[in-house]
Amino acid sequence: MRFLPLPELLETSDVVSLHMPLTSATRGIIGAAELAALGADGILVNTSRGDLVNEDALLAALTSGTIRAAMLDTLAQEPPNGVSKALAAASRCVVTPHSAGSSWESWSRRCGNAVQNVERVWAGLDPRWVAQP
Repeated sequence: MRFLPLPELLETSDVVSLHMPLTSATRGIIGAAELAALGADGILVNTSRGDLVNEDALLAALTSGTIRAAMLDTLAQEPPNGVSKALAAASRCVVTPHSAGSSWESWSRRCGNAVQNVERVWAGLDPRWVAQP
């Protein structure tokens, strides 16, 4: 394995998959210049956070053929409106409902956790699993 600066990674990759948190440093990390570097055969996959990608630039890149395709498990706006909705309708863009990585087993565990939380709160106890903003 070797690590590359982002511009070199984009220029030498056919598929780039984003797996990072959304921070002030990563917001919009993929914009018009990065998509151009990925090139006409490039495919962008985002399973992290929608705001990592400048959606206006992505829609323009898909429309113009700057990149081949995009697969998005998340959008900047959910449910989609505006440019997010246009991306969801784009012919070379696949959008899933931010659950593409979920297995049947994880769904079962999550539902069980939710029920246990409700039971705990009903009994006057603190919930065991709390989502943090």
